[in-house]
Amino acid sequence: MPVRALEPNDLRVLLCFTFDHRATPDDVASFKEKLITSETVLHSVEVAGSFDFICEERFPNLRSYHRRHADLASDIARLTERFEACFVCKRFIREETPQLDALWVSCHDGKRRIPVEQIQAIHAEGDYVRLDVGREELLHDATMNALEATLNSSEFARLHRSMIVRLDRIACLIHQDHGWAVRLVDGTEQRIAKSRLARVMKVIRESSAMEEVGSSTNETDRRLHEYAEREVVERKQSEEEKTPSG
Repeated sequence: MPVRALEPNDLRVLLCFTFDHRATPDDVASFKEKLITSETVLHSVEVAGSFDFICEERFPNLRSYHRRHADLASDIARLTERFEACFVCKRFIREETPQLDALWVSCHDGKRRIPVEQIQAIHAEGDYVRLDVGREELLHDATMNALEATLNSSEFARLHRSMIVRLDRIACLIHQDHGWAVRLVDGTEQRIAKSRLARVMKVIRESSAMEEVGSSTNETDRRLHEYAEREVVERKQSEEEKTPSG
């Protein structure tokens, strides 16, 4: 998902508190309540680490911040053993990528709307992609990466660089000697690329209770773990073979 950097238009400050162990729980709770209910506080969190409590406050100007700090000074001195104020310079916002509900595919007399729910699979086709929409296949001017980023990940999974499949078309997982594959409802099998195995398994598990053919879920987990370990060993051996000796 894309990340956007924002510089705040107003003054924002992170107030970080470490409470004195001698302060009573009631006094600490009352102070937290005072912070949380303040109109200047945007949000607050309890944390474990160097600090116990952090809140972000918003002020129209520096004078308002100093006035606020003066109001809290006695409580800070009485209840905390450490206090820091950090001024926010920039915020980084992760933006959700809009998900597609339909694709507009070129046809001989214009554009044709293809609802996403009709798409069974997507195949790489040179500079295009080929959409499997059941009874027909359509060429579409798009990239696999662009479609993967905008399709709902709870409905589609990319098995390898050349294929994206609708999850409800996957009948079962198949463990093979050199990797994993899926068997689709039409009986065909498609391999899962090593680099995409963890992501595909995560998506499948989140969307259904699917299990590997002939194995329990624990057995599947064990085989996945062994497969991942074997892949690490093979990669290390390959790197050692490429490194010149002596």
